[in-house]
Amino acid sequence: MASIHFPRRRKNILGGIFVVVCLYWVLQQQALFKDQLKTKIVNNSCLQALARLEKRPGRWPTVPEPSGRIGDDVIEKLLDLRDYEKCVMSNAALDSERLKLIHKGLFPYLNLDLLYEDEKKFWPVHSRWDGQVVQGFTPRFSDDGYKFIGFSKIKYDQGLSFWENWLRNIMQPGSRGIVISAGTRQLEDCARLVKVLRHLGNKLPIEIVHRGDLSLEEQRRIFQISTEEASSDFPAQDLWFLDVSSMLNPVYADSFKSFSNKWLAVVFSTFQNPILLDADTIPFTSLDIYYKSHQFQTTGAVFFKDRRVNSDILDNDQLSTLKRIFFNLTGITLVENESNESVRDKLKASFKDDIAVEIVYNMIVKGEKHHMESGLVLIDKRQHLVNILASIALQFSSISDYFHGDKEWFWIAQALQGQPFTFHPKGASNVGKLGSVISDEKGEFYQLCSVQLSHTDIDGSLLWVNGGLRTCKKDSWASDYRNNKRISSMFDSEEAVRKYYQSPIQLEAAIIPDTDIKPWIMTGECAMFTYCTLYKEGEFGEVIKFNQAQKNAYREIVRVWNSAIHSIEDPSSVLEISDPRAQ
Repeated sequence: MASIHFPRRRKNILGGIFVVVCLYWVLQQQALFKDQLKTKIVNNSCLQALARLEKRPGRWPTVPEPSGRIGDDVIEKLLDLRDYEKCVMSNAALDSERLKLIHKGLFPYLNLDLLYEDEKKFWPVHSRWDGQVVQGFTPRFSDDGYKFIGFSKIKYDQGLSFWENWLRNIMQPGSRGIVISAGTRQLEDCARLVKVLRHLGNKLPIEIVHRGDLSLEEQRRIFQISTEEASSDFPAQDLWFLDVSSMLNPVYADSFKSFSNKWLAVVFSTFQNPILLDADTIPFTSLDIYYKSHQFQTTGAVFFKDRRVNSDILDNDQLSTLKRIFFNLTGITLVENESNESVRDKLKASFKDDIAVEIVYNMIVKGEKHHMESGLVLIDKRQHLVNILASIALQFSSISDYFHGDKEWFWIAQALQGQPFTFHPKGASNVGKLGSVISDEKGEFYQLCSVQLSHTDIDGSLLWVNGGLRTCKKDSWASDYRNNKRISSMFDSEEAVRKYYQSPIQLEAAIIPDTDIKPWIMTGECAMFTYCTLYKEGEFGEVIKFNQAQKNAYREIVRVWNSAIHSIEDPSSVLEISDPRAQ
């Protein structure tokens, strides 16, 4: 038999290849074993979690039992939501009856009985500016220009969880748009906001979300404002109303009032990436820029800072409860009498982002309550849907009164759920007309007093303002004239105060105060909504003086916002729309 002889070098090469192949096979088997073991562990933990979730009573609001501690309900609810996301949300192996039981326990505010009895009547009603009204269908928009391209019928899969259905079959992937939560009291502000969006040439679709508390007549008026006198410089808007009242359990629907309505707007809006605006928020630049921001690209959310008010802080019991919640859910452990620097180091290791670390530190160490202004929020619902559900749980929990309104629950939910977050780097500013200017050898001293909370970009340009564009956003001239000595000394009648309060603001500059030296100062003007801020060159604060081109552009937006709204005053010749549920 003939033998084959390989050169020694070739033998060594083949031997090396054989060793590498064998090592690769061994590593593959180890990885497979680890995956199987991990899956087994996850499955076992999910079996236990599912058993717990099925026994959860549907409580709303999610306050603890009388024997429970304040905050225990928060820990329980957010842990339940983690289990829901891991074991239920994308689990196609659960039967529909089990899913119904879990959803009723976790989300009692949903009108699930109606969904299971008469699905079509459950879905929200979409009303478009051109008179189209649908229920059981979802509007679709083009990926490039946000153009409306038609409706798609909602197909609810009984084998999937409710929220997985929402992500897969109802919400359009990648869709973008503006969302406003509004009722009758916000009607005028909505109309003025729509006019400003037209002035800015906005191309994003607009959705106004309500709980059936906007009449058809009121909707018609806003529709007219969105389309009348259209031109290339003042384009019509693709405006929609979204009535979500049918989706809410009638027992709990009235719990969503005031600020908490915004959660309905965020979670039930058509868009995957909604820009949530308060009705009295006014943008000064195209809203498209936020989708391109580094903050959105890295975290899937855009948050802005609030006035930093050092005088309004958490009491000792509240702070103790928040620490217990925070460190129970994040896994960060504290040692008694631990130094502040040690706490900061642990937060840095957990959150990575410097701004996020500072925000959390200011809350749990300094007890500060005001961190986020939610007049403008951008959030990716595919990435953060469970965080939004956690925010809703926090809004209706035993600690709901720890903070003002809805604003802090956006970021606190993400922090407690271990999700990365950050804030726009510039602090909140006071915007308006500079006053009390003094120059001396030590520099310049400025004071600025206004109702408007503003936010500026890194380059100093104005991004958006909250609080309308008048000197005072409240009809408080009579009471202020009677009760405020400073106001009564400045004006000789209530009518004079009214004219001053209703006059358009002048946008000359913005001051970002150094609150460790000179805090925001609340005055008695405009029903206590006016704040003053101070700046002194080289000593404290930051002043941003707008250039002439900016002043001209901002003055035009102020003019548009303050101009008369004819269809609100005289709603004649408006579009006819109907309610499909009445047919």
